[in-house]
Amino acid sequence: MSFKDIRDRFGASFQRGDRVICEGRFGTVASANYSHIRVRFDGKSISAPCEPRDLQLVDPAMSSPPTPMTQFSSVQEAVPLQ
Repeated sequence: MSFKDIRDRFGASFQRGDRVICEGRFGTVASANYSHIRVRFDGKSISAPCEPRDLQLVDPAMSSPPTPMTQFSSVQEAVPLQ
C-alpha cells in the first residue's frame, strides 16, 4: 500500500519525514508498507510498522518529547514532579 492508499482507506495523510507519536514514542515516518506506516523511533536505526490509526502528527518544532513540568510551591523554590 502507498501513502495515497492509506490516506484513502484510513483518512489519515502521512508522508516520508513526518514527525509522529505512536503509543507515546516519538519517531519519523520512513515508508508505507501494506496497511502500515513504518516509523523510525527516536534512538533506533530500524523502522517498525505502526497502525495509521495509532499515529498522531507532531508539530515540526516539537522534535523531542516534552520535559516534565516543574511545580512551584513558592516563588523561590521549585519542586520537580514525580
